[in-house]
Order: sequence, then structure tokens, then C-alpha cells
Amino acid sequence: MRTLVDIPAEDLKLLNGVVKTMAISRAEFVRRAIAKSLEPHRISQKQQAFGLWANRPVDGLNYQERIREEWQEGTSSSTPTS
Repeated sequence: MRTLVDIPAEDLKLLNGVVKTMAISRAEFVRRAIAKSLEPHRISQKQQAFGLWANRPVDGLNYQERIREEWQEGTSSSTPTS
């Protein structure tokens, strides 16, 4: 996405010197600065997955064990006969 940003002359002068030293474009510098600034706000996929049960009143492992017990109870009484 393209965007228009007003940068004060003093900051632009400093920016021009920095990007020249780094051998990158101003656009690349801005992209990197934005990415770095947003990093603390990103939620990783791992954090999202671990957070699925965060607000539930039941422990995930207890829930899993209870459901599996129900499955076993249900399958033992309804085993097909040939």
C-alpha cells in the first residue's frame, strides 16, 4: 500500500543520511520501522492457539479426559455383532 506522510525537514535530513549509510531506500527504512514498531502488538499463532481455553471455566485436559471417557462408555455398550 502506498501512503503519503509529512516528515519534518530536520527528520528528513537525518533520515536521508541514515538510509545512505545503510544503503537502503527511505521506503525500506520506513517499512522496517513500522514492522519493528508493530512487533509487540502482533499475536503469534502459537499464542492464539494457547489462548483458546483462557477464558473457559474448565481445564482443557480435564475436559478432554471427560469426553474420552464418554466415548469409551458409549462404544463398549454398542459394539456391533456380526
